[in-house]
Amino acid sequence: MIWLIGDKGMLAGEIASLLTANKIDFFGSDMEIDIGNIDMLKTFAASHDRNACLTGATACKGKVTEKISWVINCGAYTDAQKAETSEDEEIICNRTNSTGALNVARLTRQIGAKLIHISTSAVFDGKNPEPYDEDAVKNPLSKYGASKAQGDFLVEKEITRYYIIRLPLLYANKNSSFLTKMIKAMNSKSEIKVPQDVICAPTYAQDVAKLILKIIETSDKAQSLFGKKSAIPYGVYNYSASGSVSLSDFAQKVYKLGRQHGIIKNECSVLSSPQLLLENNVKFPAGGLLNTEKISSAVKIKIPHWEESLEKFIKHYSQSSLK
Repeated sequence: MIWLIGDKGMLAGEIASLLTANKIDFFGSDMEIDIGNIDMLKTFAASHDRNACLTGATACKGKVTEKISWVINCGAYTDAQKAETSEDEEIICNRTNSTGALNVARLTRQIGAKLIHISTSAVFDGKNPEPYDEDAVKNPLSKYGASKAQGDFLVEKEITRYYIIRLPLLYANKNSSFLTKMIKAMNSKSEIKVPQDVICAPTYAQDVAKLILKIIETSDKAQSLFGKKSAIPYGVYNYSASGSVSLSDFAQKVYKLGRQHGIIKNECSVLSSPQLLLENNVKFPAGGLLNTEKISSAVKIKIPHWEESLEKFIKHYSQSSLK
């Protein structure tokens, strides 16, 4: 049984769809369970996991026979703008991304499960022209990035059976995705301005979901500690689409493909702007490019190029109800 935390989010939605398609048992939770509250987490776990019941939690009453074998923590506070400009929001950000990460890791260890924890490239400052390795020095420029960096640290200290997956800017076939918002803007405005100075590897959340399922399946089928039939070693991994592009050039490609596939019917000029700042001069927490050699070698996958995944997304989007 898999517990998917933050199941209403963009990435978790893709994971849920993939688990359902592969007939893998899972259950989800979202904001109704505050991961910053360890007691709330324990009570919820006790209603789904037999090991949690053994701790004496009253919620299960001895009736739960399932065992949670994996916890996928997609729960996160991601509004970098609000965290930067509001003390109250910064507290919520730290409660979710740092304390919440620790609570989830602690409970996962206590019930004997394995953890997949989703992190971000924003733990880095993005000043390095070369892609960041997993062990590169963290230097987040935003309070959001700092909260995620602290969460990573706490997870590594709390549990041994974990995979921390660091991700760049994600998009998915969902209204909250930056890419779906971009397409809607192109359909409603005569021009949009997109920064040229942010170099990234925009990554399709569906590709990340496939990676996570591969990690789980490989681990569950492992027959040895070492060799070809072993599980993927625990630890921190970077993942992103291959290649890199400025956000401005990415938007140009989105517009071109959108016109070709009929999802953008409006004449819209895509203009380059010199920099990307959120409101009140908050710097966009891009975090730089990620070196993905470690995950590619460990999972033995060919990581798709950002253009390949974008074309796949556009074709899917053109058939969806979002157009």
